[in-house]
Amino acid sequence: MESDRRVAAVHIHNRADSGCSERLHDLRVGLTGTWPTTGGSSLIAMDAVCATVDGVHPEARLMIQCGQNVAGRYLVIQIEGANSRLTMCEVEVFAVECKYL
Repeated sequence: MESDRRVAAVHIHNRADSGCSERLHDLRVGLTGTWPTTGGSSLIAMDAVCATVDGVHPEARLMIQCGQNVAGRYLVIQIEGANSRLTMCEVEVFAVECKYL
């Protein structure tokens, strides 16, 4: 995003083809105000966590509602677990500029 935004919701569209829909699992979704880096660990540091999703989500769309104070410039969607592949078709972010709030 061009500037900090307050995020109300994130919709993640899953792959529907055979053998790939189960790759959407064990997610952390959040925001950061600086360019995301792992800082030497496998997890990206987030300023605000919107949601964590445990287990497999094989449905066509995962709809995540964020809290009131979830804001940042960069959206981070991260899968937990070594050697895991995150596969998505589309991500929709519903947000407003922070300066108008």
